[in-house]
Amino acid sequence: MIPTSEQVIAALIGAWRLFRFDGRGHAVLDRSIDGFWRSFFCAVLVAPFYAVLVGLRMEPAELANPLPRVVLVEAIAYVIAWVAFPLAMFYLSQWLDRAHHYVGYIVAYNWCAAPQVLLMLLVAIVRELQLFPDPFQTGLQLGATFYGWAVLWFVAHSALAITRGTAALVVVIDLLVSLLVAVIAQSMLRTV
Repeated sequence: MIPTSEQVIAALIGAWRLFRFDGRGHAVLDRSIDGFWRSFFCAVLVAPFYAVLVGLRMEPAELANPLPRVVLVEAIAYVIAWVAFPLAMFYLSQWLDRAHHYVGYIVAYNWCAAPQVLLMLLVAIVRELQLFPDPFQTGLQLGATFYGWAVLWFVAHSALAITRGTAALVVVIDLLVSLLVAVIAQSMLRTV
């Protein structure tokens, strides 16, 4: 389901509010079943920015691969990453007795990827241009990473109506799923 431009703008406004820890962002998002499926359009929206981010982060061993292989592996990993965590959360939300909040949570989670990817891309560009001394750039990258995790925690806590500790567990599971996908993709690119 492809959202209209008005729906995309509304969703990005909601995501921006959540990105600033403003719980009113949930009210702006379409938390219906249709809104759930439309929220995956964010993957299409941020894909070009994510591709630049991946290109800036690639290691020499990965760049030794033919370009079609790199693009294929990264594209498959990108799609899997967008599907794996929502699938895991489907079962986790049932286990947490929060299945009735699942759709709204995934809507918020998906749309919040847009400001997070833009933040990480901005930090990667600053790092690539070496605008600041290395310790400052490293601190900037760590700060952006921790901020992103805090946003994920806030979205889980507020959308699922769970305790702070349980929200932290959801973030850890998200990170583990993302790490697994990334490690598999990198290993595929390191074996030329």
